[in-house]
Amino acid sequence: TMSLQTVAASIKQAPGRSLEVVLQRSGNTAHLEEVPLTFSGAAARFEGRRELIRDEANAVGTAYLRVDLVSAAAQPLLRQNFRDYVDARLNVYAHVTDPVATNAAVAKVGKLQAKLWRNAVAATAATPGPQATTVLLPAINAMFDMATTRMVAAQAHPPKVIYFMLGFLALL
Repeated sequence: TMSLQTVAASIKQAPGRSLEVVLQRSGNTAHLEEVPLTFSGAAARFEGRRELIRDEANAVGTAYLRVDLVSAAAQPLLRQNFRDYVDARLNVYAHVTDPVATNAAVAKVGKLQAKLWRNAVAATAATPGPQATTVLLPAINAMFDMATTRMVAAQAHPPKVIYFMLGFLALL
């Protein structure tokens, strides 16, 4: 691939010509192809994130339904833990433009995960039979895994040089 300096030099050598003509004549058309690929990649990341939201919602719903498997006495506390956890997860995305608030919300989610896990382990241990343990705990673990997957996906962005290149090409 050619560098930004090469593009700039090609443009200076051929004033009055379009970027496409300059790049085609110099044999450097790779960057023209990167623009649609960047938009295609952005669309794919957007769709992937939508799928992760759906998957996390399904994981939460599945785990919440499985609370029915623990003793009736333990259910109200676990259901409240779930409500608090979901509220905290929503709060993470309510403040994405404020890194301090986002970090505080993420820390709160971590604490609520630990609390929910402790209470779920205690509730399954107090429930006769293995079904609650073998069904509820893996569902809660999957729910936590989906939250982590979404957070990692939210931090994945194209390299800054791509944004710079797009801005540079837009100016031409």
